[in-house]
Amino acid sequence: MLTVKVGGRWLVGLRLTEDLSLTWRWPGDCFECSWTMQTDYGWRDGSLEAGKSVEVFDGANRIWLGELNTPDWGSGSFTARGLSQAAASIPAFDSGLNTTTTPATAVDTAIAQFGWNVIRDASVPTTPLTDDDTTDGINQINTILDAAADERGQRWGVDADGRLYFAADQTVPTWQIAPGVVELGQSNANYRSDIFVRYTRDTDATIVTERAQWSDGGATRTRYGFVSETVDVTTNLGPISQPRAAEIANGILSKCAPQPGWTDSVEVQHGEILTNGGEAAPLALIRAGHVVRLHGVYDDMAYSGSMPYLDVVLGEVKWTDGQQAISLSPVDSLRGDLASVIEDVAGSAA
Repeated sequence: MLTVKVGGRWLVGLRLTEDLSLTWRWPGDCFECSWTMQTDYGWRDGSLEAGKSVEVFDGANRIWLGELNTPDWGSGSFTARGLSQAAASIPAFDSGLNTTTTPATAVDTAIAQFGWNVIRDASVPTTPLTDDDTTDGINQINTILDAAADERGQRWGVDADGRLYFAADQTVPTWQIAPGVVELGQSNANYRSDIFVRYTRDTDATIVTERAQWSDGGATRTRYGFVSETVDVTTNLGPISQPRAAEIANGILSKCAPQPGWTDSVEVQHGEILTNGGEAAPLALIRAGHVVRLHGVYDDMAYSGSMPYLDVVLGEVKWTDGQQAISLSPVDSLRGDLASVIEDVAGSAA
């Protein structure tokens, strides 16, 4: 049974905690935690205030870390967000409160001046982004971290020790699933080989096109076909520079899939997901970012031939304490729909 500590205080000594549910994501790592408690009319407790640290333990091991959201005293529902989610509300500044595109600098400032309770790992980049156009405006830290991770072919997260780190996807399976247990669908809904942005050039008011494409010499288009998206920003942005148009195009492309992706979340029962030694996997140890080998599921996207198994990087893991089933989603299935991506990127540019 898992135990929860809020603001340094064990909940087991306060009220009975039920329906404790944990979510990990990759990127992100610790993402969300929720539980319910019996809250009598008028009962409040000062240790359960928004912003207090939330720690979840499996025995002596801390497996989840975050901070409490505003409690719902009426229903007795409590939720907490992982520390990685706070990056969306913290500006990317240096120590002098100037904009920066150096991830380590932005993180250090957030820790020292804005109270972001993370520990910067040595893997966090200490050099500015290649695209310095982002210094033209104020960015949130998650934007800088996402861009830096994209440049390096990595992802980032904040783990249960509060460590903010960068890492490439794992390639060696941590867990095994026998044939016939799960099947995954395949979708190219978010795959795009090229993005075209139509904009009004600020130097001569001419409507022109900026193109963004994967930097692989055309290998993506050769393998998966030419699938493009054209975005018109002439109306909502007005005259803009070529570098800014390029930033918008590449921003949209970076959030598209570079190949068709595996979809669907699957629910796996205890005993159906195994260790590499063939024993039933402890569900509390399965994390987003781990690789699961699905035996009997053929890799239709393999470069040559097709293997009798599919290795999938987990993008989301959801588990409720005491349940004998766990929900797993491939990393590719978590991308937002393309319309939302375009709206977000173009909206931020505006």
